[in-house]
Amino acid sequence: MPEKYSWWVNELNSLGLAVKKANDLNDIREVRSLADNIKQVLFQDYKTRYNERSEDIVV
Repeated sequence: MPEKYSWWVNELNSLGLAVKKANDLNDIREVRSLADNIKQVLFQDYKTRYNERSEDIVV
């Protein structure tokens, strides 16, 4: 299980978040959920900005 945990920590690092210290609360489910939530927020922001730019170009 440590290899999966480190994979998710690397995923967070790639999103610009540094996980400095693991404690009892930072289990693999919490880390995975955090990474997935951040990716969803970034994706929604991208879609919103892309749609706004597309509307500006069409008009």
